[in-house]
Amino acid sequence: YWVCLKGTTLLFYRCDCDDDNKSGGHVIEARPRHLIFVDACLVQAIPEHPKRDFVFCLSTAFGDAYLLDAPCLVERDFWIAAIHCACAAQLARSSGRATVSHVLHKEIKRLEEAIELDIRAKTEAEQIISTALATGSLTATEAKSKQQQLMNQIHGLEEKIEKNRIEIFRFRAYLAAITNEEDPNPKTLLSQTTKRSKIQLNRLGVFSVSSLHGKLFITGSIMFSKLFSFHKLSIVPKIRQSLEI
Repeated sequence: YWVCLKGTTLLFYRCDCDDDNKSGGHVIEARPRHLIFVDACLVQAIPEHPKRDFVFCLSTAFGDAYLLDAPCLVERDFWIAAIHCACAAQLARSSGRATVSHVLHKEIKRLEEAIELDIRAKTEAEQIISTALATGSLTATEAKSKQQQLMNQIHGLEEKIEKNRIEIFRFRAYLAAITNEEDPNPKTLLSQTTKRSKIQLNRLGVFSVSSLHGKLFITGSIMFSKLFSFHKLSIVPKIRQSLEI
């Protein structure tokens, strides 16, 4: 496939640019075969892929995940940075601000404050459960009902905290792309994953930042309902220049 990133849309054009094509030319179809909307997406390298060396995973805000394979390490890293830069620019445009880094820093701070408040609320709910069980002030039926309500509240807070944490990770990845800095460490995020999410993702056999992002933003009943593997992303100089803009 010959691939073009236009705004926050990936366009896939079928072409005959195989390695064994001795003519040296590229016959590219006029219309794209596939479209992927990458707005608010998260892209992560997959160095542990068993068969290919330069794979990266693109998980969208719709809960879909796509595996793509670049021709080399440089182009893989370039694609990741280019897609994240496009998403960051779109975020800045939608917020009405010109400075992308300012928008990202502001969003990160807002989410960190929200996480802090939710952690406090979760701690208070856990303390209420412990106190009610210790004092025995409620009947068995009342205690069970109250405990269930609080547990549901705690699970809701945990999911909210987890979602905000991966949003912070996404914004930091965008920030790293536009500043040419090192990407955030995925191990830190995965170590903070809730027990529920770990169980669900381990059942799928895919415990990664991309699978966690897809799980939290899934829109259907089956996780990763669309999973495509495009063997090659051919980037020609013209596309490379347009992406950098």
